[in-house]
Formats: sequence, structure tokens, C-alpha cells
Amino acid sequence: MADKLKVFLCHASENKPIVQNLHNDLEAAGYQPWLDSKVLIPGVDWDREIQIALRDSDAVIVCMSSVLVDKEGYIQKELRFAQDIQSEKLPGSIFLIPM
Repeated sequence: MADKLKVFLCHASENKPIVQNLHNDLEAAGYQPWLDSKVLIPGVDWDREIQIALRDSDAVIVCMSSVLVDKEGYIQKELRFAQDIQSEKLPGSIFLIPM
């Protein structure tokens, strides 16, 4: 049996309810979605865990919203790290998927 496609869900925290629905839909469709609120627990190094999860992902879905594009803070750092990983992929590879 083939491994499930690992999909990192990048989003603004204000959009969490919508992204949780997307997580559930992806999981039901046979994917392995990664969502911070489902995986990260208090006390772990969130920055390290997010970087590991991004590196381990087959794709990153960036859940675009007016909140996300205007937001400052950790989300910008997360997006830059995802872009750095994209730059290491072969030309034409699909890794970052805006949605």
C-alpha cells in the first residue's frame, strides 16, 4: 500500500474553523493532512516541529484569505520557510498550492 500524501495546511489562525473542515475532508479522502491544532501540544518547540512538518510534507496548501495576506507575525515566517523548501524542488514541481 502506498504512503498517504502528506499535506501541510498553512493558514491564519482566524481561519481555523474553515481549515479544520478542510483537514477533515482531506483525511476522509485518504490524505495525511498536518494541522497545528491537531498535532502541536503545549511545551514542544513549535518552531522546530513546524519546520520538520513542512520538510516532511509532499505539498503545502496555503489557505489564502484577506486576513492571511494582511497578517504580520509567525505566519510570514512559516510562508518564507515553505518558499525556501519550494526553491529546493525541481523546476515545475508542485509543492506550494494557494487555495
